[in-house]
Amino acid sequence: MNPHTADGRRAALERALRDAVRGGRPATWTRLPATCRLAAELWIGRGTAESAYDQLIAEG
Repeated sequence: MNPHTADGRRAALERALRDAVRGGRPATWTRLPATCRLAAELWIGRGTAESAYDQLIAEG
């Protein structure tokens, strides 16, 4: 995946979030940041953040 494309950034974000959750971060019942805040902090598009969240929700 190319990290310089929206698909590459989305996939990288999905991997990072998935790894964090599997590793026990954040703590159980901790809310993830809103997509607009996450996007601003990571300098990515809000749609990219939304797509990553949507994929992880679909995976359960």
